[in-house]
Amino acid sequence: MKTYNILIITDHTNHSVQNSVYVMASEMPNHELVASVDITSLGIPQNQSFLKDRNASTLWVNAVDSSLKFTEDGACFHKNLSQKSIRAYDFVWLRLPPPLSAAQLTFLKDVCKHQVIVNNPSGIEIAGTKKYLLNFPELCAPMRLCTTVDDIIDFTEKHEEIVLKPINSYGGKGIVKLDRENVWEGNKLLSKLDFFNELYKNPFEYLAVKFLKNVREGDKRIVVINGEILGATLRMPATDSWLCNISSGGTPTDTIITPEELEMVRTVNPFLKKLGIAMYGLDTLTNDAGKRILSEINVTSVGGVYQFHQKEGRQPVQKAVNELLKFFIEKANEN
Repeated sequence: MKTYNILIITDHTNHSVQNSVYVMASEMPNHELVASVDITSLGIPQNQSFLKDRNASTLWVNAVDSSLKFTEDGACFHKNLSQKSIRAYDFVWLRLPPPLSAAQLTFLKDVCKHQVIVNNPSGIEIAGTKKYLLNFPELCAPMRLCTTVDDIIDFTEKHEEIVLKPINSYGGKGIVKLDRENVWEGNKLLSKLDFFNELYKNPFEYLAVKFLKNVREGDKRIVVINGEILGATLRMPATDSWLCNISSGGTPTDTIITPEELEMVRTVNPFLKKLGIAMYGLDTLTNDAGKRILSEINVTSVGGVYQFHQKEGRQPVQKAVNELLKFFIEKANEN
């Protein structure tokens, strides 16, 4: 039986105990198809030039076993290091935080050209922007790509309240809400004239989306690996906020998957799989008719597995690792 050598590339600088890489990486050595697992952080001095200078194919790595866990000092990324070529591995699992530039993604694709790499950098470049949602209008609220102030005014007149999302933003950063009179950045009221005057100064791209009044019913994150749903978490906005992100004060709670959301996964997964996207998160909101609709597709360093592990034990982690390996092997057999 063939077994595989796996490299995990991450950056531990802003990790917390909730980062999914630790529970998944520590489970990988237990899988019968895994020969070895190494992990490397681009946040240690020895590796910081890797993405910055983009001229190396070796990294300082640490062997992973079942004892791997998060620590505040990132000890596992600093001790017992050895320098290895990426050519020593069959599979590379990217766990790097957004944003990644086009140049960085191109370098990662090139330096790992002899390995199966997921999520595939080319796929991240395509599906990692808000514009990718425009491929699925039937699953989403009314939306429009806006590149001029006139675009924004026209869309606002049509839908009365809208949300503008910078196409490369993440974690709720840079999102603003508009109606015909006002602009809010988070819960801060801005001058609409000042906001538009700033937009006139530089080119911009926003994905404009109709504001959904049922946002108070929460933003649901559905975690999917290889087309299989691992679980979901509902993030409820703070009492005085319209933003559901945990970083914006949202509160996570348990939830279930609706039939509409199952259909979303069935619709989106073939497109993401073709792009080499193994692990992703779908975010959903409730529309004005009371149905869940797609609001985000997240393809970079998707979390959630730690939370499922806390609730359900080892089983969801084993499933996550198994599905990730199935995806790796299927892609390897295509080459």
